[in-house]
Amino acid sequence: MTDTTVNEPAKPTHVQIDPMAAAGEYAALNAYYRDRNLVLANELAVQRSHSAMLEAQIENLRTELEQRNKDLEAAYEMASSLKDPE
Repeated sequence: MTDTTVNEPAKPTHVQIDPMAAAGEYAALNAYYRDRNLVLANELAVQRSHSAMLEAQIENLRTELEQRNKDLEAAYEMASSLKDPE
């Protein structure tokens, strides 16, 4: 900490850190980021897989909708031709 008074600004102080403690903290932080990156990479792979599955499902539903619309148009035309024989 720094001691301050009204007339004198704070003076920085230096804290001595044991090199082994710093190395331990570095190793722990490095392990945390490595593990976090692995978790995020896995989550990204799962999301991409899910997205691809949903895109395929959307395409199948579009195809099914187009076929149903064609069937509906054909049924409408057939009903119209039966109604008005010319």
